[in-house]
Amino acid sequence: MASLIESNGDFVSYRQRAWHGLGTIFQNVLSIEDAIVHGGLDFQVEKAPNIHRMGDIEVISDTAYFTYRTDNHRVLGDYVSPKYSILQNRDALGFFDEVVKNGNFIIETAGALKGGTKVFICLKVKQPIIVNNHDENYQYVVLSNGHDGLSTVQAFFTTIRVVCNNTLQLALRNCKNKISIKHTGNVKEKTHQALKVLGIIDTNHECATAGFNHLAQIRFSSNQFSSYLANLFLENEEIIRLKNREAVKDVLGKRKRDKIASIIEYCHTGPGQLEAGEMSAWWCYNGITGYFNNLKAYKSNEHRMEGLLWGYDSDDMTKALKYAAAPAKIPSVRFDISQIN
Repeated sequence: MASLIESNGDFVSYRQRAWHGLGTIFQNVLSIEDAIVHGGLDFQVEKAPNIHRMGDIEVISDTAYFTYRTDNHRVLGDYVSPKYSILQNRDALGFFDEVVKNGNFIIETAGALKGGTKVFICLKVKQPIIVNNHDENYQYVVLSNGHDGLSTVQAFFTTIRVVCNNTLQLALRNCKNKISIKHTGNVKEKTHQALKVLGIIDTNHECATAGFNHLAQIRFSSNQFSSYLANLFLENEEIIRLKNREAVKDVLGKRKRDKIASIIEYCHTGPGQLEAGEMSAWWCYNGITGYFNNLKAYKSNEHRMEGLLWGYDSDDMTKALKYAAAPAKIPSVRFDISQIN
């Protein structure tokens, strides 16, 4: 499969490659203008009606439109509604101009995927989150914007654990980790207001600090840990068969057993797991995210980013965090993980 990033000109990264492994390195601190120009985002998108050809007759549609780049006339979305509202890259990234200038954020990466179909910017919050008085974590805010008529405007938090380099999706307590806005109406104004509601700097930093430290104080029993893994990675049919006392090796295929075994091993031996505290919810959760971020094989770094931020892996990590915060509510499963190997 072709790379989602089609040239070095479609991506820029500050000083070193970001957690998703992408980027042409840029040594100077990036401004919003730098991100737009050097990240391949300096293009306009327009919308035009589709034309239906029937023999020698051409009919201009009043119900179906397409979006395209004006610089190279590449079609980005071949079917969008008349109500579809375009949010230009400069408008989308411009929401962060003030927080970058005042020094609260550092632009980490910016770029275009699939020829400009999806664009994004990732900013690092300077102030770290401290867990257990010594475990440093940094918040990142990702804004993505689609021009294909299928992708909404999304802004969400992700946290890279410095010691483990794990990707975490915030979904604890009062943290609102993601907003999603349709490309209809005044999308520019709605996005601006939604980002204010998100509480980019203070609110999410405070609740993330409280949430992560809360996880560090929760202890899992061995049964809760095995049920945790079962509810995350087993199908309902597999859980029922285990309940009926079938052997693990008869129920689970080798690929799934190997996957779960890798996660268990990472929990016990992965970088930073000692600091996380064995059998704490923080330890369990970082074992899951450590697998996705450090061990799982992806076709490319681009697909890795897609999976971790927008795909099924992101959904699995959100579910993992929800269970980690309340182990007493994890449905009990008869799952003897000693039979995995």
